[in-house]
Amino acid sequence: MNVSIDEQAIAMIISFADGDARVALNTLETAANTAKVQNGRLHIDAELLEKLLQRKVLLYDKSGEQHYNMISALHKAIRGSDPDAAIYWTARML
Repeated sequence: MNVSIDEQAIAMIISFADGDARVALNTLETAANTAKVQNGRLHIDAELLEKLLQRKVLLYDKSGEQHYNMISALHKAIRGSDPDAAIYWTARML
């Protein structure tokens, strides 16, 4: 895809993803699929992201898929010797 993105839009995606690369990539893909062409390229700006990211829902269901996603992230942080990330994912689960 031929996409351009504003610095402010990048910062918004980073903030929205909250450390989860899958969320960042999904947000970027959704934005690219809804972006309008500007100067021959799809253009993602803060205004577009504000419309897409109306409300962030932090999902966690102890018996469902989100539990496994978070425990997987926690395990990766521990294996990668990243204590800050391990604390973050533990706190998210709590």
